[in-house]
Amino acid sequence: MSTPVLPARDRAGRIYKPAIGSRLRPLLWVILIGFALLAANGFYLSSVTALTWYLGTTQQTFLYMLMVALHLFLGLVLVIPFLIFGFAHLATSWKRPNKWAIRYGLILLGAGLVTLASGFILVRIGGFLTVTDFGGLDVGIPQAMRRSIDFAANSHGIGAG
Repeated sequence: MSTPVLPARDRAGRIYKPAIGSRLRPLLWVILIGFALLAANGFYLSSVTALTWYLGTTQQTFLYMLMVALHLFLGLVLVIPFLIFGFAHLATSWKRPNKWAIRYGLILLGAGLVTLASGFILVRIGGFLTVTDFGGLDVGIPQAMRRSIDFAANSHGIGAG
């Protein structure tokens, strides 16, 4: 005769339900591994760019261009899973009692959305994804400075969370 398994309870006696269930967990692993690869790839691209700037000669070889293509591909592939996971996790976690965890999760989701948006803005495909001004208003910021601001947002967005 087996004993029934009692559901886990928190300190207040409520039945504990995990915020990341069995359906979201594989998606979380895909996103974590994908963003780890993106971070390593971004570190390589940043180091080659810094070396190019420091030496004054181009260090951008065929391998560098392959890494840029890999970075673009991984970034595009991870957009939809990140959005699905982020908003599904937000929906399952919104009414949990730990409000600080919810706030930090919202900050992390916001930083991820800034990083995704800035990545799309950085990709310039012949007039298709080119940002020349903000909402049709010329704000007096030169294009090079806008690109630098967006590059900083893209490379530091996740670090803000």
